[in-house]
Amino acid sequence: MAYITIFLIFFAIFTIILLRKFNKKREKITAVCIRELLKRTPHGFDEEYFFSSEIRKIVLTLMLSAGKNAKDALFFFCHGKNYEKIRDYLLQNKKNYSAAVLSASSNLSLAEEMFSSIKSEKALVQIAYINILQNKKDEAKDILNTIDEKKLPTAEKALYRYCLAKTALEIGDLYNASNDASVAIKLFHKTKSFHEEAKSYFLLGEIYRVSGVSDMAYFMYDESKKIADKLHNESLKADVLGCVGMLFTMQERFKAAEDSFREALDINLKIIRDKACACIYNQLALLKLLDEKYDESSSYVTRALSFVFEDVNAFSFELLAKIFYAQKNYEKAIENADVAQKKYWHCNNLTAFFESLYLEALCWFEQKEYHSAEEKIRHLLSISNENESAFHLANAYSLLGAIYMKRDKPQRAKPFFEEAIRHELKNNRLEGMVSDYVNLGVIARDAGDIEGALLNFNEAKRYAQEVQNAELIDAVEKYITDIK
Repeated sequence: MAYITIFLIFFAIFTIILLRKFNKKREKITAVCIRELLKRTPHGFDEEYFFSSEIRKIVLTLMLSAGKNAKDALFFFCHGKNYEKIRDYLLQNKKNYSAAVLSASSNLSLAEEMFSSIKSEKALVQIAYINILQNKKDEAKDILNTIDEKKLPTAEKALYRYCLAKTALEIGDLYNASNDASVAIKLFHKTKSFHEEAKSYFLLGEIYRVSGVSDMAYFMYDESKKIADKLHNESLKADVLGCVGMLFTMQERFKAAEDSFREALDINLKIIRDKACACIYNQLALLKLLDEKYDESSSYVTRALSFVFEDVNAFSFELLAKIFYAQKNYEKAIENADVAQKKYWHCNNLTAFFESLYLEALCWFEQKEYHSAEEKIRHLLSISNENESAFHLANAYSLLGAIYMKRDKPQRAKPFFEEAIRHELKNNRLEGMVSDYVNLGVIARDAGDIEGALLNFNEAKRYAQEVQNAELIDAVEKYITDIK
Protein backbone atom coordinates (compact mmCIF):
# COMPACT_ATOMS: atom_id res chain seq x y z
CA MET A 1 0.00 0.00 0.00
CA ALA A 2 2.86 2.36 0.91
CA TYR A 3 4.52 1.63 -2.48
CA ILE A 4 1.31 2.49 -4.32
CA THR A 5 1.01 5.77 -2.38
CA ILE A 6 4.62 6.69 -3.15
CA PHE A 7 4.09 5.79 -6.83
CA LEU A 8 0.96 7.94 -7.01
CA ILE A 9 2.76 10.87 -5.40
CA PHE A 10 5.68 10.62 -7.86
CA PHE A 11 3.24 10.15 -10.76
CA ALA A 12 1.30 13.26 -9.71
CA ILE A 13 4.52 15.30 -9.41
CA PHE A 14 5.73 14.02 -12.78
CA THR A 15 2.36 14.88 -14.38
CA ILE A 16 2.41 18.40 -12.91
CA ILE A 17 5.96 18.94 -14.24
CA LEU A 18 4.93 17.73 -17.70
CA LEU A 19 1.82 19.94 -17.70
CA ARG A 20 3.87 22.97 -16.67
CA LYS A 21 6.38 22.29 -19.46
CA PHE A 22 3.53 21.82 -21.94
CA ASN A 23 1.80 25.05 -20.86
CA LYS A 24 5.08 26.95 -21.01
CA LYS A 25 5.69 25.64 -24.52
CA ARG A 26 2.12 26.48 -25.51
CA GLU A 27 2.49 30.05 -24.20
CA LYS A 28 5.70 30.52 -26.19
CA ILE A 29 4.16 29.18 -29.38
CA THR A 30 1.03 31.29 -28.83
CA ALA A 31 3.17 34.41 -28.37
CA VAL A 32 4.98 33.67 -31.66
CA CYS A 33 1.71 33.07 -33.52
CA ILE A 34 0.20 36.28 -32.13
CA ARG A 35 3.29 38.26 -33.09
CA GLU A 36 3.08 36.94 -36.66
CA LEU A 37 -0.63 37.75 -36.84
CA LEU A 38 -0.01 41.30 -35.63
CA LYS A 39 2.37 41.85 -38.52
CA ARG A 40 -0.69 41.64 -40.75
CA THR A 41 -2.31 44.71 -39.11
CA PRO A 42 -0.57 47.67 -40.78
CA HIS A 43 -3.25 50.35 -40.28
CA GLY A 44 -3.59 50.41 -36.52
CA PHE A 45 -4.21 47.97 -33.72
CA ASP A 46 -7.57 49.58 -33.00
CA GLU A 47 -8.77 49.23 -36.60
CA GLU A 48 -7.93 45.56 -37.14
CA TYR A 49 -9.60 42.37 -35.99
CA PHE A 50 -7.83 40.48 -33.21
CA PHE A 51 -9.11 37.92 -30.71
CA SER A 52 -6.23 36.28 -28.87
CA SER A 53 -8.37 34.02 -26.66
CA GLU A 54 -9.35 31.90 -29.66
CA ILE A 55 -5.79 32.02 -31.02
CA ARG A 56 -4.68 30.29 -27.81
CA LYS A 57 -7.33 27.59 -28.40
CA ILE A 58 -6.20 27.09 -32.01
CA VAL A 59 -2.61 26.60 -30.85
CA LEU A 60 -3.76 24.09 -28.23
CA THR A 61 -5.84 22.21 -30.83
CA LEU A 62 -2.87 21.93 -33.20
CA MET A 63 -0.46 20.90 -30.44
CA LEU A 64 -2.76 18.11 -29.22
CA SER A 65 -3.63 16.84 -32.70
CA ALA A 66 -1.73 13.97 -34.25
CA GLY A 67 -0.78 13.68 -37.89
CA LYS A 68 1.27 15.56 -40.46
CA ASN A 69 -1.50 18.04 -41.36
CA ALA A 70 -1.70 19.32 -37.76
CA LYS A 71 2.09 19.64 -37.54
CA ASP A 72 2.20 21.48 -40.86
CA ALA A 73 -0.59 23.80 -39.74
CA LEU A 74 1.25 24.60 -36.50
CA PHE A 75 4.47 25.23 -38.46
CA PHE A 76 2.65 27.63 -40.82
CA PHE A 77 1.02 29.38 -37.86
CA CYS A 78 4.38 29.96 -36.16
CA HIS A 79 5.89 31.32 -39.36
CA GLY A 80 2.95 33.54 -40.30
CA LYS A 81 2.12 31.97 -43.66
CA ASN A 82 -0.42 29.74 -45.43
CA TYR A 83 -3.25 30.81 -43.11
CA GLU A 84 -5.72 29.40 -45.64
CA LYS A 85 -4.33 25.90 -45.06
CA ILE A 86 -4.63 26.35 -41.28
CA ARG A 87 -8.23 27.49 -41.75
CA ASP A 88 -8.98 24.51 -43.99
CA TYR A 89 -7.53 22.15 -41.39
CA LEU A 90 -9.74 23.66 -38.70
CA LEU A 91 -12.83 23.38 -40.91
CA GLN A 92 -12.04 19.74 -41.70
CA ASN A 93 -11.93 19.08 -37.97
CA LYS A 94 -15.23 20.92 -37.39
CA LYS A 95 -13.59 23.88 -35.63
CA ASN A 96 -15.74 26.36 -37.57
CA TYR A 97 -15.65 29.10 -34.94
CA SER A 98 -11.85 28.96 -34.69
CA ALA A 99 -11.59 29.00 -38.48
CA ALA A 100 -13.80 32.10 -38.67
CA VAL A 101 -11.67 33.91 -36.06
CA LEU A 102 -8.53 33.12 -38.03
CA SER A 103 -10.14 34.28 -41.29
CA ALA A 104 -11.17 37.59 -39.72
CA SER A 105 -7.55 38.65 -39.33
CA SER A 106 -7.31 39.02 -43.13
CA ASN A 107 -10.83 38.96 -44.59
CA LEU A 108 -13.66 40.45 -42.53
CA SER A 109 -16.35 39.79 -45.15
CA LEU A 110 -15.49 36.10 -45.37
CA ALA A 111 -15.34 35.84 -41.57
CA GLU A 112 -18.75 37.50 -41.24
CA GLU A 113 -20.23 34.89 -43.59
CA MET A 114 -18.60 32.10 -41.59
CA PHE A 115 -19.82 33.48 -38.25
CA SER A 116 -23.32 33.91 -39.69
CA SER A 117 -23.51 30.18 -40.33
CA ILE A 118 -22.76 29.49 -36.65
CA LYS A 119 -25.90 29.77 -34.54
CA SER A 120 -24.60 30.94 -31.17
CA GLU A 121 -24.44 34.03 -28.99
CA LYS A 122 -20.66 34.20 -29.21
CA ALA A 123 -20.80 34.23 -33.03
CA LEU A 124 -23.19 37.20 -32.83
CA VAL A 125 -20.65 39.09 -30.71
CA GLN A 126 -18.02 38.50 -33.39
CA ILE A 127 -20.37 39.75 -36.12
CA ALA A 128 -21.07 42.89 -34.08
CA TYR A 129 -17.33 43.41 -33.61
CA ILE A 130 -16.72 43.04 -37.36
CA ASN A 131 -19.50 45.58 -38.07
CA ILE A 132 -17.81 48.07 -35.73
CA LEU A 133 -14.50 47.57 -37.54
CA GLN A 134 -16.30 48.15 -40.85
CA ASN A 135 -17.79 51.36 -39.42
CA LYS A 136 -21.33 49.94 -39.49
CA LYS A 137 -22.18 51.13 -36.00
CA ASP A 138 -25.98 50.97 -36.31
CA GLU A 139 -25.89 47.35 -37.49
CA ALA A 140 -23.51 46.50 -34.64
CA LYS A 141 -25.79 48.16 -32.10
CA ASP A 142 -28.83 46.23 -33.37
CA ILE A 143 -26.96 42.93 -33.03
CA LEU A 144 -25.64 43.76 -29.55
CA ASN A 145 -29.20 44.46 -28.39
CA THR A 146 -30.21 40.87 -29.25
CA ILE A 147 -27.40 39.15 -27.31
CA ASP A 148 -27.95 37.42 -23.96
CA GLU A 149 -24.74 38.23 -22.08
CA LYS A 150 -25.32 35.38 -19.60
CA LYS A 151 -24.84 32.81 -22.37
CA LEU A 152 -21.40 34.12 -23.35
CA PRO A 153 -18.03 32.59 -22.37
CA THR A 154 -15.75 34.97 -20.47
CA ALA A 155 -13.62 36.05 -23.46
CA GLU A 156 -16.66 36.78 -25.64
CA LYS A 157 -18.31 38.55 -22.72
CA ALA A 158 -15.25 40.82 -22.56
CA LEU A 159 -15.50 41.48 -26.31
CA TYR A 160 -19.24 42.15 -25.94
CA ARG A 161 -18.57 44.80 -23.29
CA TYR A 162 -15.81 46.29 -25.43
CA CYS A 163 -18.24 46.60 -28.36
CA LEU A 164 -20.87 48.20 -26.11
CA ALA A 165 -18.28 50.75 -24.96
CA LYS A 166 -17.33 51.56 -28.57
CA THR A 167 -20.94 52.11 -29.64
CA ALA A 168 -21.72 54.17 -26.51
CA LEU A 169 -18.72 56.44 -27.17
CA GLU A 170 -19.88 56.93 -30.74
CA ILE A 171 -23.15 58.52 -29.57
CA GLY A 172 -21.57 60.43 -26.67
CA ASP A 173 -22.90 58.17 -23.90
CA LEU A 174 -19.70 58.53 -21.89
CA TYR A 175 -21.03 57.13 -18.60
CA ASN A 176 -22.03 53.75 -20.04
CA ALA A 177 -18.98 53.72 -22.31
CA SER A 178 -16.63 54.02 -19.31
CA ASN A 179 -18.50 51.36 -17.32
CA ASP A 180 -18.43 48.85 -20.17
CA ALA A 181 -14.76 49.52 -20.99
CA SER A 182 -13.84 48.98 -17.31
CA VAL A 183 -15.64 45.61 -17.26
CA ALA A 184 -13.93 44.63 -20.54
CA ILE A 185 -10.50 45.36 -19.02
CA LYS A 186 -11.14 43.02 -16.07
CA LEU A 187 -12.52 40.22 -18.22
CA PHE A 188 -9.77 40.42 -20.85
CA HIS A 189 -7.14 40.31 -18.10
CA LYS A 190 -8.85 37.27 -16.59
CA THR A 191 -8.60 35.40 -19.92
CA LYS A 192 -4.98 36.52 -20.49
CA SER A 193 -6.08 38.46 -23.56
CA PHE A 194 -3.45 41.11 -23.01
CA HIS A 195 -3.65 42.78 -26.41
CA GLU A 196 -7.39 43.27 -25.97
CA GLU A 197 -6.80 44.46 -22.41
CA ALA A 198 -4.45 47.09 -23.80
CA LYS A 199 -7.07 48.08 -26.41
CA SER A 200 -9.64 48.47 -23.65
CA TYR A 201 -7.32 50.68 -21.60
CA PHE A 202 -6.74 52.69 -24.76
CA LEU A 203 -10.50 53.00 -25.32
CA LEU A 204 -11.05 54.08 -21.72
CA GLY A 205 -8.34 56.70 -22.20
CA GLU A 206 -10.24 57.99 -25.23
CA ILE A 207 -13.46 58.12 -23.21
CA TYR A 208 -11.83 60.13 -20.42
CA ARG A 209 -10.11 62.42 -22.95
CA VAL A 210 -13.43 63.21 -24.62
CA SER A 211 -14.96 63.71 -21.15
CA GLY A 212 -12.24 66.24 -20.34
CA VAL A 213 -10.86 64.20 -17.41
CA SER A 214 -7.22 64.57 -18.44
CA ASP A 215 -5.51 62.90 -15.48
CA MET A 216 -7.55 59.71 -15.82
CA ALA A 217 -7.09 59.72 -19.59
CA TYR A 218 -3.31 59.90 -19.20
CA PHE A 219 -3.36 57.09 -16.61
CA MET A 220 -5.32 54.80 -18.95
CA TYR A 221 -3.05 55.57 -21.90
CA ASP A 222 -0.04 54.84 -19.70
CA GLU A 223 -1.48 51.47 -18.66
CA SER A 224 -2.02 50.63 -22.33
CA LYS A 225 1.56 51.64 -23.16
CA LYS A 226 2.96 49.46 -20.34
CA ILE A 227 1.27 46.42 -21.88
CA ALA A 228 2.51 47.44 -25.33
CA ASP A 229 6.09 47.59 -24.03
CA LYS A 230 5.77 44.14 -22.44
CA LEU A 231 4.35 42.66 -25.64
CA HIS A 232 6.86 44.52 -27.86
CA ASN A 233 3.90 45.86 -29.82
CA GLU A 234 5.24 48.92 -31.63
CA SER A 235 1.99 49.79 -33.41
CA LEU A 236 0.10 49.94 -30.11
CA LYS A 237 2.86 52.02 -28.54
CA ALA A 238 2.75 54.47 -31.45
CA ASP A 239 -1.03 54.84 -31.24
CA VAL A 240 -0.87 55.49 -27.50
CA LEU A 241 1.81 58.15 -28.02
CA GLY A 242 -0.40 59.75 -30.66
CA CYS A 243 -3.34 59.93 -28.27
CA VAL A 244 -1.15 61.30 -25.47
CA GLY A 245 -0.15 64.01 -27.95
CA MET A 246 -3.84 64.76 -28.55
CA LEU A 247 -4.36 64.97 -24.80
CA PHE A 248 -1.48 67.45 -24.43
CA THR A 249 -2.86 69.46 -27.36
CA MET A 250 -6.21 69.74 -25.58
CA GLN A 251 -4.32 71.05 -22.52
CA GLU A 252 -2.43 73.53 -24.76
CA ARG A 253 0.88 71.89 -23.81
CA PHE A 254 2.04 72.30 -27.38
CA LYS A 255 5.73 71.41 -26.94
CA ALA A 256 4.94 68.19 -25.06
CA ALA A 257 2.27 67.35 -27.65
CA GLU A 258 4.66 67.83 -30.56
CA ASP A 259 7.32 65.65 -28.89
CA SER A 260 4.77 62.87 -28.39
CA PHE A 261 3.51 63.13 -31.97
CA ARG A 262 7.04 63.02 -33.38
CA GLU A 263 7.93 59.94 -31.33
CA ALA A 264 4.78 58.24 -32.64
CA LEU A 265 5.59 59.34 -36.20
CA ASP A 266 9.12 57.91 -35.99
CA ILE A 267 7.75 54.52 -34.96
CA ASN A 268 5.06 54.53 -37.66
CA LEU A 269 7.55 55.47 -40.38
CA LYS A 270 9.91 52.74 -39.20
CA ILE A 271 7.31 49.96 -39.32
CA ILE A 272 5.64 51.41 -42.46
CA ARG A 273 2.15 52.26 -41.19
CA ASP A 274 0.96 54.72 -43.83
CA LYS A 275 -2.47 55.40 -42.39
CA ALA A 276 -1.08 55.98 -38.89
CA CYS A 277 1.49 58.40 -40.37
CA ALA A 278 -1.28 60.34 -42.12
CA CYS A 279 -3.22 60.55 -38.83
CA ILE A 280 -0.17 61.95 -37.01
CA TYR A 281 0.39 64.55 -39.75
CA ASN A 282 -3.23 65.64 -39.27
CA GLN A 283 -2.72 65.92 -35.51
CA LEU A 284 0.44 68.00 -36.01
CA ALA A 285 -1.60 70.21 -38.35
CA LEU A 286 -4.27 70.67 -35.68
CA LEU A 287 -1.57 71.47 -33.12
CA LYS A 288 -0.09 74.21 -35.33
CA LEU A 289 -3.59 75.52 -36.11
CA LEU A 290 -4.32 75.96 -32.39
CA ASP A 291 -0.91 77.60 -31.99
CA GLU A 292 -1.92 79.99 -34.82
CA LYS A 293 0.93 78.85 -37.09
CA TYR A 294 -1.22 78.50 -40.17
CA ASP A 295 1.50 77.94 -42.80
CA GLU A 296 3.01 75.07 -40.79
CA SER A 297 -0.47 73.67 -40.25
CA SER A 298 -1.21 73.72 -44.00
CA SER A 299 2.13 72.02 -44.69
CA TYR A 300 1.25 69.10 -42.40
CA VAL A 301 -2.21 68.78 -44.00
CA THR A 302 -0.52 68.50 -47.41
CA ARG A 303 1.62 65.64 -46.08
CA ALA A 304 -1.45 63.90 -44.68
CA LEU A 305 -3.24 64.21 -48.05
CA SER A 306 -0.31 62.49 -49.79
CA PHE A 307 -1.75 59.27 -48.33
CA VAL A 308 -5.09 58.12 -49.74
CA PHE A 309 -7.39 57.07 -46.89
CA GLU A 310 -10.86 58.60 -47.17
CA ASP A 311 -11.60 58.87 -43.44
CA VAL A 312 -8.21 60.44 -42.72
CA ASN A 313 -8.43 62.73 -45.76
CA ALA A 314 -11.86 63.90 -44.58
CA PHE A 315 -10.26 65.28 -41.43
CA SER A 316 -7.51 66.86 -43.54
CA PHE A 317 -10.10 68.84 -45.51
CA GLU A 318 -11.87 69.79 -42.27
CA LEU A 319 -8.55 71.12 -40.97
CA LEU A 320 -8.05 73.15 -44.15
CA ALA A 321 -11.53 74.59 -43.64
CA LYS A 322 -10.61 75.57 -40.07
CA ILE A 323 -7.34 77.15 -41.22
CA PHE A 324 -9.18 79.28 -43.79
CA TYR A 325 -11.87 80.12 -41.24
CA ALA A 326 -9.21 81.35 -38.79
CA GLN A 327 -7.77 83.49 -41.60
CA LYS A 328 -11.28 84.82 -42.39
CA ASN A 329 -11.15 83.34 -45.90
CA TYR A 330 -14.71 82.07 -45.61
CA GLU A 331 -15.20 81.08 -49.25
CA LYS A 332 -12.21 78.70 -49.13
CA ALA A 333 -13.34 77.45 -45.72
CA ILE A 334 -16.80 76.58 -47.11
CA GLU A 335 -15.25 74.85 -50.12
CA ASN A 336 -13.09 72.57 -47.95
CA ALA A 337 -15.81 71.98 -45.36
CA ASP A 338 -18.07 70.76 -48.17
CA VAL A 339 -15.43 68.24 -49.32
CA ALA A 340 -14.99 67.04 -45.73
CA GLN A 341 -18.76 66.58 -45.33
CA LYS A 342 -19.00 64.38 -48.42
CA LYS A 343 -16.15 62.18 -47.27
CA TYR A 344 -17.45 61.91 -43.71
CA TRP A 345 -20.91 61.01 -44.99
CA HIS A 346 -19.45 58.30 -47.21
CA CYS A 347 -17.48 56.94 -44.22
CA ASN A 348 -20.63 57.00 -42.06
CA ASN A 349 -18.97 59.31 -39.52
CA LEU A 350 -21.99 61.38 -38.52
CA THR A 351 -20.35 63.22 -35.63
CA ALA A 352 -17.58 64.57 -37.86
CA PHE A 353 -20.10 65.24 -40.66
CA PHE A 354 -22.09 67.45 -38.27
CA GLU A 355 -18.93 69.25 -37.15
CA SER A 356 -18.07 70.15 -40.75
CA LEU A 357 -21.64 71.17 -41.52
CA TYR A 358 -21.68 73.36 -38.40
CA LEU A 359 -18.37 74.94 -39.48
CA GLU A 360 -19.88 75.76 -42.87
CA ALA A 361 -22.88 77.37 -41.15
CA LEU A 362 -20.49 79.49 -39.07
CA CYS A 363 -18.77 80.67 -42.27
CA TRP A 364 -22.12 81.80 -43.73
CA PHE A 365 -22.95 83.49 -40.41
CA GLU A 366 -19.67 85.42 -40.40
CA GLN A 367 -20.45 86.65 -43.93
CA LYS A 368 -23.88 87.81 -42.72
CA GLU A 369 -25.51 85.30 -45.04
CA TYR A 370 -28.03 84.38 -42.35
CA HIS A 371 -30.43 82.54 -44.63
CA SER A 372 -27.68 80.14 -45.79
CA ALA A 373 -26.43 79.71 -42.22
CA GLU A 374 -29.94 78.83 -41.00
CA GLU A 375 -30.45 76.44 -43.91
CA LYS A 376 -27.30 74.51 -42.98
CA ILE A 377 -28.17 74.32 -39.28
CA ARG A 378 -31.73 73.18 -39.93
CA HIS A 379 -30.36 70.52 -42.30
CA LEU A 380 -28.05 69.38 -39.48
CA LEU A 381 -30.90 69.20 -36.98
CA SER A 382 -33.20 67.32 -39.36
CA ILE A 383 -30.58 64.57 -39.82
CA SER A 384 -29.72 64.49 -36.10
CA ASN A 385 -33.39 63.89 -35.22
CA GLU A 386 -33.15 60.48 -36.90
CA ASN A 387 -29.53 59.60 -36.08
CA GLU A 388 -27.55 59.48 -32.84
CA SER A 389 -24.09 61.04 -32.69
CA ALA A 390 -21.64 62.65 -30.27
CA PHE A 391 -22.08 66.10 -31.83
CA HIS A 392 -23.07 68.76 -29.28
CA LEU A 393 -26.46 69.90 -30.55
CA ALA A 394 -26.35 72.85 -28.14
CA ASN A 395 -23.92 74.53 -30.57
CA ALA A 396 -26.48 74.30 -33.38
CA TYR A 397 -29.32 75.70 -31.27
CA SER A 398 -27.09 78.53 -29.97
CA LEU A 399 -26.17 79.48 -33.53
CA LEU A 400 -29.83 79.49 -34.57
CA GLY A 401 -30.53 81.82 -31.65
CA ALA A 402 -27.66 84.09 -32.72
CA ILE A 403 -28.99 84.16 -36.29
CA TYR A 404 -32.39 85.43 -35.11
CA MET A 405 -30.70 87.96 -32.82
CA LYS A 406 -28.84 89.32 -35.84
CA ARG A 407 -32.15 89.54 -37.68
CA ASP A 408 -33.49 91.56 -34.75
CA LYS A 409 -36.04 88.87 -33.84
CA PRO A 410 -35.15 88.21 -30.18
CA GLN A 411 -38.41 86.47 -29.28
CA ARG A 412 -37.78 83.90 -32.02
CA ALA A 413 -34.21 83.50 -30.77
CA LYS A 414 -35.27 82.85 -27.17
CA PRO A 415 -36.54 79.23 -27.51
CA PHE A 416 -33.34 78.24 -29.32
CA PHE A 417 -31.14 79.49 -26.47
CA GLU A 418 -33.42 77.67 -24.00
CA GLU A 419 -33.10 74.47 -26.02
CA ALA A 420 -29.31 74.94 -26.11
CA ILE A 421 -29.27 75.15 -22.30
CA ARG A 422 -31.20 71.88 -22.04
CA HIS A 423 -28.58 70.16 -24.18
CA GLU A 424 -25.69 71.81 -22.31
CA LEU A 425 -27.11 70.56 -19.00
CA LYS A 426 -27.50 67.08 -20.41
CA ASN A 427 -23.81 67.00 -21.38
CA ASN A 428 -22.56 69.00 -18.38
CA ARG A 429 -21.04 71.71 -20.61
CA LEU A 430 -21.20 74.59 -18.16
CA GLU A 431 -19.16 77.13 -20.14
CA GLY A 432 -21.60 76.92 -23.03
CA MET A 433 -24.46 77.65 -20.65
CA VAL A 434 -22.86 80.96 -19.66
CA SER A 435 -23.24 82.48 -23.12
CA ASP A 436 -26.76 81.07 -23.53
CA TYR A 437 -27.93 82.61 -20.23
CA VAL A 438 -26.27 85.91 -21.16
CA ASN A 439 -28.19 85.93 -24.44
CA LEU A 440 -31.45 85.22 -22.61
CA GLY A 441 -30.59 88.07 -20.21
CA VAL A 442 -30.01 90.44 -23.10
CA ILE A 443 -33.37 89.48 -24.66
CA ALA A 444 -35.15 90.09 -21.33
CA ARG A 445 -33.30 93.39 -20.73
CA ASP A 446 -34.15 94.75 -24.20
CA ALA A 447 -37.80 93.77 -23.65
CA GLY A 448 -37.83 95.84 -20.43
CA ASP A 449 -37.93 92.77 -18.15
CA ILE A 450 -35.17 93.83 -15.74
CA GLU A 451 -36.02 91.15 -13.18
CA GLY A 452 -35.84 88.44 -15.84
CA ALA A 453 -32.60 89.89 -17.19
CA LEU A 454 -30.93 89.84 -13.75
CA LEU A 455 -32.17 86.31 -13.15
CA ASN A 456 -30.49 85.09 -16.35
CA PHE A 457 -27.31 87.14 -15.85
CA ASN A 458 -26.93 85.75 -12.32
CA GLU A 459 -27.38 82.21 -13.64
CA ALA A 460 -24.65 82.94 -16.19
CA LYS A 461 -22.40 84.24 -13.40
CA ARG A 462 -23.06 81.15 -11.27
CA TYR A 463 -21.92 78.80 -14.03
CA ALA A 464 -18.93 81.02 -14.87
CA GLN A 465 -17.86 80.79 -11.22
CA GLU A 466 -18.42 77.04 -11.22
CA VAL A 467 -15.96 76.57 -14.10
CA GLN A 468 -13.62 79.14 -12.46
CA ASN A 469 -13.26 81.21 -15.62
CA ALA A 470 -12.24 84.70 -14.47
CA GLU A 471 -12.66 86.24 -17.93
CA LEU A 472 -16.24 84.98 -18.19
CA ILE A 473 -17.04 86.12 -14.65
CA ASP A 474 -15.82 89.66 -15.41
CA ALA A 475 -17.80 89.80 -18.66
CA VAL A 476 -21.04 88.68 -16.96
CA GLU A 477 -20.55 91.06 -14.02
CA LYS A 478 -20.34 93.94 -16.50
CA TYR A 479 -23.82 93.03 -17.81
CA ILE A 480 -25.13 92.99 -14.24
CA THR A 481 -23.47 96.32 -13.34
CA ASP A 482 -24.74 98.02 -16.48
CA ILE A 483 -28.32 96.96 -15.86
CA LYS A 484 -28.24 98.28 -12.28
